[in-house]
Amino acid sequence: MTSGTSGGAKAVVLTQANVVWTSAAACKAWGRGPEDRYLTPLPLHHINAQVVGLLTAIQGGGAVALGARLPPAKLWGA
Repeated sequence: MTSGTSGGAKAVVLTQANVVWTSAAACKAWGRGPEDRYLTPLPLHHINAQVVGLLTAIQGGGAVALGARLPPAKLWGA
């Protein structure tokens, strides 16, 4: 659900193809590759965590570490 730009919450349907294309485009635009390492502190029910933090890393061949409730003060050190 999203708040949109006018009015109340709206359902937004994302297809599998849309999610895969978006993560592939981000991977290419950012030049991600096997040498990259990702820390994904967001929960995976959040679309940003799925697309940017997880799928972009997988498509680039990089490694992903899923953050387990890191307090903000410890996030930067991780």
